[in-house]
Amino acid sequence: MKKYVLKMLAVIVSIVIVSNYNIVLAVNTNALKNEKESNNQEITNAQSNLKEVQKEKSQTLSEVQELDSKITTYETKIEELEGKISSLNNDIESAEEQIKQAENE
Repeated sequence: MKKYVLKMLAVIVSIVIVSNYNIVLAVNTNALKNEKESNNQEITNAQSNLKEVQKEKSQTLSEVQELDSKITTYETKIEELEGKISSLNNDIESAEEQIKQAENE
């Protein structure tokens, strides 16, 4: 009878240990599921933010290209104006020389 009671006690202790282990596993499993859901939400948010950043980047690149084009146009106009100014300066110098020659004659 004593052996039977010890065996039953051993079985009961084993069941309690297994039950506690299962409870711990269940709690850990729920914690992992919650963490997974949280991580998935963070990933979704990060992907959304990435799309917004890529959209802003695309807009910024378009603006930069447009500004580069305007700068090139303005540089061309400046070069044309510098050429006209240089030509007018040469004309003024030539006219001044002609005036000096006319005064000397």
